[in-house]
Amino acid sequence: MGADLVPALLCLDAEIELHGPGGAERIPLGHFLKIRSSLTPGQLVKRIIVARAQRRSVHMRLPLRKAGDYPVAIFSLGVTLDASGAITSASAALGSVEPTARRWHELEAQLIGRPLEPAHAADMAEKLCGGLRARDGVEAPGWYRLKVLPSLVRKAVGALRE
Repeated sequence: MGADLVPALLCLDAEIELHGPGGAERIPLGHFLKIRSSLTPGQLVKRIIVARAQRRSVHMRLPLRKAGDYPVAIFSLGVTLDASGAITSASAALGSVEPTARRWHELEAQLIGRPLEPAHAADMAEKLCGGLRARDGVEAPGWYRLKVLPSLVRKAVGALRE
């Protein structure tokens, strides 16, 4: 839900090393999040692997004061740029918005091939919010999470541009 580290690791293409009675295996973090409730007893996460890469990354969170430090929305973004400043690869991840953190592939596709443009990124995020399944929580309703997400995306892209 609101764990800060998960979206950051998702946008860095992290892998999980699982150890259990059947041995060890490495799987992408996104896959682990999908299957974690079905893991057999005795399987443990032993290591998280993040490969080195030439990319810029940013992690943004919006906490509500009334909820303490708990984030209403989390957005992480990693990009690589070509010599002209156009995005050649993008990995975006959401946290605290939906029941489980995940990559936002639809937004990634809208960013690739363009320069770091905060307004464009925010506009695309706003258009794509309709496809998200925002969760209601005691700290914020789902509609509010979707309302603030485009501004979080704008701030993230702006921070990468600086």
